[in-house]
Amino acid sequence: KCWTYYSGPDDFNNLMMKFCREFSLLQDQTKFELCDVIRTILRSFPKSNFDEDPWLPLLQKGLHDILFSKISKKMRDPAMQLVAAVIEVSDFEWCLSEDMESQERGRFFLIILNLATIEVIMHLEEQTLDEIMTNSELLVSCYYIIESAVSYMASDRLLLLDHGQRGQLYTAMKNGFASILRFLQEMAVTLRSQTHHLENNQKKFFVCATIRILGAWLAEEAMANREEVCEILPFILHLANETFESQKLSKLSMLPGRGSTDFRDFTEATEASAIMTRLGQVTPDTLRFMLPGLCHLVSEETPRQILIQMKIQEILFAYISYHWTIFDSYKKWLEEQAEAEDSADVAEPFYMIDNAKFEMVNSKYAMTTICNILMNLVVLETKVVEEDQVFFHILKFVMNTLPSLENNGELLVLYGNLIVLGLLILQKHSRRPKSTDYSIYRFIQAVVRFLWDAHNCEEAREEEELVVSTPYIEHWNDLEDLWYLGMQVLSNVMQVLPWLADFIVDSGWAQEIVRTLFKVRPKTGIERGTLSAFEDFLTALVRTSPGCAIMLHENGINHVCKMHRMKELTSTLNSEIGGKKWASTSEPSEVEADKKSSSEESEK
Repeated sequence: KCWTYYSGPDDFNNLMMKFCREFSLLQDQTKFELCDVIRTILRSFPKSNFDEDPWLPLLQKGLHDILFSKISKKMRDPAMQLVAAVIEVSDFEWCLSEDMESQERGRFFLIILNLATIEVIMHLEEQTLDEIMTNSELLVSCYYIIESAVSYMASDRLLLLDHGQRGQLYTAMKNGFASILRFLQEMAVTLRSQTHHLENNQKKFFVCATIRILGAWLAEEAMANREEVCEILPFILHLANETFESQKLSKLSMLPGRGSTDFRDFTEATEASAIMTRLGQVTPDTLRFMLPGLCHLVSEETPRQILIQMKIQEILFAYISYHWTIFDSYKKWLEEQAEAEDSADVAEPFYMIDNAKFEMVNSKYAMTTICNILMNLVVLETKVVEEDQVFFHILKFVMNTLPSLENNGELLVLYGNLIVLGLLILQKHSRRPKSTDYSIYRFIQAVVRFLWDAHNCEEAREEEELVVSTPYIEHWNDLEDLWYLGMQVLSNVMQVLPWLADFIVDSGWAQEIVRTLFKVRPKTGIERGTLSAFEDFLTALVRTSPGCAIMLHENGINHVCKMHRMKELTSTLNSEIGGKKWASTSEPSEVEADKKSSSEESEK
């Protein structure tokens, strides 16, 4: 609470500088006592990143001294908890400081991870749950270290370690996760006969922390320990959904404009160690940390059938609706703050603004991942999707939320995922919106806008080349597959909802595709995959709407087909319009104008 004042950040940095300087210099018992003091202060400040703060190198030096010394476990434990707190606010980068030599850098990294995995293995394999709880705070800190290392393994920064160090790193983590899986297997068996075993909140939250770290491993290691994972999947999904439901109402009631206006606890509270220190206040949302792993599990037959039996589609519908509420509430609140920022009487402290943005980003990524899981289900389980009404409710959710999102910036990936998910359900589900439902038109309008805006010629060096539009470039790695899939599925949707073709023609997009392809150089001016996507789309449009063939013909599609050798579209147009009329039609006025201009220049 003391940091809520406007001088809070300066006061915090001054205090941390004082303690960290002492921590780096002291070589007696006080050094170990300072571990808990610094950790408490560090975790009390509501900020998500401290990478550039001047006291961090001093803190790193003090930890390096402790972890490379021959000391007792009792003296080392507070340092490990402080390590977790530092990683929490500065990521794993500080373990690989640039001023260290390569070998020393890897050694520090490996010592931290080995100590954490040994601690986990020792407690989970040799102690009962009651005994484990006496060291739960230390274990959760070790969990956080291991989870951060898992995320780090998936990044390019891992290349800073040599091949041998990377092998040691993977072996240490594999052993640690084997112990975690065995612990959860035993817990699942115990709960079948002793349903009261997790009635104690501290025990339940510790098991949730264990599930969270397993989720991090499954997100990166798609095939790791698959049989063991399938065995405990019903248990961990049930507990994850239970914790989501138990914290949902309290979380929603604290949203700005929806309940309490007391923002004293309006801080980032997703760190693993918070599970053990805020037991009476925050229930962990374990489901959030299972989402990336579920993306892999739902793509495989055995775990997918288990998930369907557990009604995963209903759980995810409730969960995406929940995160949309969070996202939308903070979005509106931030818009209000932006309008009021010039007024000192109403503007909120910066940390509240930062944490509102964090909540929005967290919910944005959660919804994106949920879309991916649901898309896999729709594609792989057509029969389930056709009749399950929850998928129609998901479609309505997509159609109602898309109009309030902007098709640019940081929301583009979420926007694209919602669009493709909606199109897939629209194609597969037996129940479809009526042509009189205004929401379906708004949805298709959003679809057209997303697909249309992805490419243009105007931003190319020469207007004879089709390039990815500037707003899309930054996120194109995530958007490219969505664009191709969206084009394909939209073509399929027109076959089941023919009236959509006329709406698309009225939008002017098909005509713009033809005009754009006029400008583009054959072969080198457009990627073959992009050209094929346009050809397949226009072909589907012509087959669905005969009137569209005439319209495209009048816009010079014959010349475009010859330029880019679009044989399938040519054949379809011939069958719809008739070979004689097709062959006799002149090129569009734009091409004629070019010919006329060339002729005049020759005469001159």
